[in-house]
Amino acid sequence: MKGDPSGDRIDGNTTTNVFDYSQSERSALIWAVGVGTTLATFPINHLMIKIGARWVCLFCIVISALASLLSPFVAAMGLWPFLIVRFLQGVAYAADFAAIGAVIVRWVPITEYAIFVAIMTAFTPISSFVTDSASGFFCETSLGWRASFYAHAVFGFVMAGIWLLLFSNQPEKNKFVGAQEVDLIHKDKCAAEVDSHKEVPYLKILKSVPIWAVWANAFGEHVTTSLLLTYAPIFFNSVLAFDIGTTGILASLIGLVQIPFKIVCAICSDKITFISEKNKMLIFNFISVGSCGVLCCLLGFLGKEARVWSVGTFFLFSTLSSANSGGFYKCAIYVARQYSHFVISAIQFMKCLALFVCPAIVAVFVHDDNNLSQWRIVFLISGIYMMISHIIFWIFHTDVPADFTNVDVKPRRHSSISLTEPQAEKLKA
Repeated sequence: MKGDPSGDRIDGNTTTNVFDYSQSERSALIWAVGVGTTLATFPINHLMIKIGARWVCLFCIVISALASLLSPFVAAMGLWPFLIVRFLQGVAYAADFAAIGAVIVRWVPITEYAIFVAIMTAFTPISSFVTDSASGFFCETSLGWRASFYAHAVFGFVMAGIWLLLFSNQPEKNKFVGAQEVDLIHKDKCAAEVDSHKEVPYLKILKSVPIWAVWANAFGEHVTTSLLLTYAPIFFNSVLAFDIGTTGILASLIGLVQIPFKIVCAICSDKITFISEKNKMLIFNFISVGSCGVLCCLLGFLGKEARVWSVGTFFLFSTLSSANSGGFYKCAIYVARQYSHFVISAIQFMKCLALFVCPAIVAVFVHDDNNLSQWRIVFLISGIYMMISHIIFWIFHTDVPADFTNVDVKPRRHSSISLTEPQAEKLKA
């Protein structure tokens, strides 16, 4: 957008360009999305509980598409109109993790939780890569930067139509799903996990120690991942002395390398049967949180003279952190069951907090981008926190549904659910 002559504004003898944003203005445009997501995460989760994910997500997809469509117009009006639209994009983004929780609880068999978590959370690196590539393409053609916003808007409206056509809040009410598929989805689930609930025991969830262990690990993983991915270009260029071109290539690949490993770990988590679910959670959480904490600490001691090892550590961190679908994410779903959408929404909230915490940590300790010793403090703080949070997870994690999941639910008429004796006894209890 910078330098677009259509943004020139003449005030007397001075010419300014409305698209030439200062560093603080660019930061504000990024933070506007984080503020919108932070403020909207829990209200949108509450709406999903009341009316279901179908209409809430449809509304958010449309809002996001409209925001993209309007961005070129409001950007020309000035910074504040653009900030408002960016805020609305953040509001729409708040639906993502709540939707993941709602879809997994209603649509996914228990034996495939980790696989679906891995696939559905892969949207972050995939969408970033596709969006950056597409935007770069449009900016280098005669179509210009506005075409990128318009293309994304069109894509958003198409996705809204597909969502409305294919998705329903319950699989048994979906015309594309047969009875056998419904039985597979509901297998080993009690009626409380299948029926929709309008009320969530927030206080009881907040008193659950395993849930707090999950949140502690999610916060540490998100903060450190955001830190490394966001500041990798600066670190590669300033500390490791890579040129700009090499820095761009390395930074763009860091997020993508994790996807194959993410899927493999999820499959192993769901399909391996000779290890208990509780132990599998511990193993994959150690891979994604505990070991990554060690790698983060190590980064603080790998400077220019060991820059190949440093880059390799960055990539290894990104790869191993993707095993989280079999760790704290899976623990969240097993413990919270029908209320996991709220727990996962809280993880989204922590992801938003990471957008504020990371710049704050860097601002406090890093005053010279070229100084490895200052970066070392940041890496050590993040790495030590990850290791401590994994120890907390080790002590308190479980694969047993929490007491607050035991609700009195009457079996629905015409339901294909068949309860086993243990499930029936659980419901009676």
